[in-house]
Amino acid sequence: MPINHDTNFLQNLPKNCAVQFLDRVEQSASREAFRFPRGDAWESVTWRQAGDRVRRLAAGLLALGLEPEQRVGIASSTRYEWILADLAVMCAGGATTTVYPSTGGEDTAYIVGDSECRIVFAEDADQAAEACATTAPSRPRSARSSPSTPPWPTGTG
Repeated sequence: MPINHDTNFLQNLPKNCAVQFLDRVEQSASREAFRFPRGDAWESVTWRQAGDRVRRLAAGLLALGLEPEQRVGIASSTRYEWILADLAVMCAGGATTTVYPSTGGEDTAYIVGDSECRIVFAEDADQAAEACATTAPSRPRSARSSPSTPPWPTGTG
């Protein structure tokens, strides 16, 4: 099979993932976007619902002072809220820095500090504390969730 070297299709693509996500929300608002486990059941979310959450999170990031291309950390295991946080960072014009949940406290603080994260989404209080333990001149603010609360409420701490 010959390789197609024609790259003209690139000129018709949206400029970034945030635009692609928002276009998908508009085009498929009532269709299922995500399905994830919640307790013993599966929860379904439409593109409109996901888009609303992402817009609120992005607005929160901007309200916290996030500027274009500034780093936002996500310290979490793989979960639906991780996707929302990553999309919100993109929609707010930031750049995501990921921290694996198995990363130790000292390494977490180093990653967050070295990448100059301004804000960190953390899955729980322990991860928030590790991420904010950096000795960098400007410590990040955190937005966290706990297993007993609805998914990833935002707040600063």
